[in-house]
Amino acid sequence: MFGYNTQDAGALEKMQRWGRCPIARCYQGKGTLPSDGSWFKPGGFGYRMAGIGIPGVVSSKRANVSVMYDASQVTSLTSPKVVEISKFVKSIPDDWYVQIVMEHEYNLTTKRGDGTIAQFVNSFKIIGQAIYDADNGRGVAIAVQNPSFDQGWDDTWAAPASQMPPGSQWHADCYDNPIGIGGYKGYGHPYRSAASVLDGPYNAAVRLGYATPSYGWGVDEFFSPRRVAPKLATLDPILGWGPNSPYDIDGTGQVASIKGVIDYALNKPVPPTTFLLFHFEAGTNWNQSFKSGGRHKIVYSTKSTDPPHTVVTAHDDYREVFDANGVKTGETYGPHYQGFTIPTDDSLGFAMYKQYIDISA
Repeated sequence: MFGYNTQDAGALEKMQRWGRCPIARCYQGKGTLPSDGSWFKPGGFGYRMAGIGIPGVVSSKRANVSVMYDASQVTSLTSPKVVEISKFVKSIPDDWYVQIVMEHEYNLTTKRGDGTIAQFVNSFKIIGQAIYDADNGRGVAIAVQNPSFDQGWDDTWAAPASQMPPGSQWHADCYDNPIGIGGYKGYGHPYRSAASVLDGPYNAAVRLGYATPSYGWGVDEFFSPRRVAPKLATLDPILGWGPNSPYDIDGTGQVASIKGVIDYALNKPVPPTTFLLFHFEAGTNWNQSFKSGGRHKIVYSTKSTDPPHTVVTAHDDYREVFDANGVKTGETYGPHYQGFTIPTDDSLGFAMYKQYIDISA
């Protein structure tokens, strides 16, 4: 199944341009999952996220939904959050399919005080069993573990398949984000190979026992921001752009990168059950969309010892300079920066991914 996130400002455009929503990636957060079936009815969260009722959009009534909770409070099948999830699963209509992601990127969210990784791993076993029991063979819900793989990984951070009910899955978030140059999170780093993006998550799925027909592995978030750093005659010491910067002006490099990762995944001995594109123009730090450039301020230096005692922030298409008191002292617009023009045509990317949307079950 190929799908995409449907909870951002561009969700309607994506649905209408692709014409289908095979599976929706969405985020419930810590909100209560209803037990009365309203999630799946007109006006309900799942109903809206899955694109039901939108003209020109065919919905498969599937959702990959992230549910957040305090892992320290999940200790048994009678824990309140476990009971809530169990009742929710029982309310899922027979013509729906929901992948319940147990705390998306839990290996990062532990910083918020929602439990230790060990507590999350223990909670996965408990919630996974509750989902399996509540599903009762209907095939409408499965449990999914979904770490962020790009921030380092240890196999002890997941419950292996041998400790989870049949049908449970292990998915990863993995990105081909640019690598900062001299501390600048810019777009001046080349696209990575498909193997360097995907082999880590896939090999972990194999070791954990999920790369089998009885369980399953997948990718819940993937994107490769378009590399459009301009080729400047001389190296810009702040931006990191220079003579060797990538210049994917028409997006062909980005399309090749994303397609390469997807095809590489499909050619694995056990292909992924689910592959979800995270297309989000206002993504954290990076513009995760088929359009070029970014929209986000990035701090270059906040050290008072860095002469001339300035805090410099930037967008990919806009640069601002502030003094030590936070007073803006200057700005530069990317489209006119040394004659560089930022392209915005995203048609190649949408056409490329539509091929996978069209072959989804």
